[in-house]
Amino acid sequence: MSAESARIGELERTIETLVAYLRRLPINPETYNHANQAEGVLRKSVSDISLSGQKYHPSGLAVLTVEMKGLNITVRTQDVAGMPESFQRKYKDGLFDALVSGIGVTLDGK
Repeated sequence: MSAESARIGELERTIETLVAYLRRLPINPETYNHANQAEGVLRKSVSDISLSGQKYHPSGLAVLTVEMKGLNITVRTQDVAGMPESFQRKYKDGLFDALVSGIGVTLDGK
């Protein structure tokens, strides 16, 4: 188990404890709503997560588009089929080099 997984597990157990405590308190609309929100976060499935990000070439062309939906990740690149042959060759070589050396893409929620 990674340190991140352990930390997430710890946070989930803490939230579960807090929800149980809130449910034991006298009924109050604000307390009730906060307990429901916390339970909703705990019930949220990994499959509900949707993230995306892009990596751009200095010219402004999107080199890579990455989308994550649940546990599935899709990586796409720009279609350069209509571009001049010399550009296509440079683009593909540059993309290959970037993938081999590693290219980071920051993912954000949609």
